[in-house]
Amino acid sequence: MKRLFKQPIVIFSLSIIALYTIITLLVALGLLAGNWSEEITTSYQKPSWDILFGADIFGQSVLRKVIYSIKTAMLVGFTSSLIALFIGITLGFLAGYFGGYLDQFIVWLYTTFSSIPSIILLISIAMILGKGEATMYISVGLTSWVGLCRLVRGEVLKHKNREYVLAMKTFGASHLRKMRHIFPNIAHLIIINASLQFQTAIKSEVIL
Repeated sequence: MKRLFKQPIVIFSLSIIALYTIITLLVALGLLAGNWSEEITTSYQKPSWDILFGADIFGQSVLRKVIYSIKTAMLVGFTSSLIALFIGITLGFLAGYFGGYLDQFIVWLYTTFSSIPSIILLISIAMILGKGEATMYISVGLTSWVGLCRLVRGEVLKHKNREYVLAMKTFGASHLRKMRHIFPNIAHLIIINASLQFQTAIKSEVIL
């Protein structure tokens, strides 16, 4: 952590994330942009000192809508990433650790998912579930677990035959305990994938 915080780019990046998080909390509490849907002027009012980003077709402040949208983007990124992480890690672990028919089924499942264009699948799920923020969380989460699942499966396949796992097997350790020891050795890949998934989820939300 000391080495990490000595890098200016890390400090700058964390500051941006902290700023977005603070804005999200303020919007959620109604302390910022709570009146984003209020009509304040005529349609398509030009930007000025009173209305910095101007107004849209409804005469509503574009700046307030931009601020309010930060909350939506952060929630979609966070919630859908959690859904994708849960599915990807669970299925990847099961496939890599147990192998056999279970592995074949999970490989078939994520291969089928990956063969369907993600945007078409995303819109299809959204059409079935209907409009709303919950739909965005679920549809983005259900369409973005494949890469992580494939990655986790490959890493677990590598680790399950290493010495520390074989040693636990010799001592009669349960499958769950062996998985618990494998997990920290692949956690760094999960953290990186989660970071990338977060911004990908926000892009998908914009398209949706």
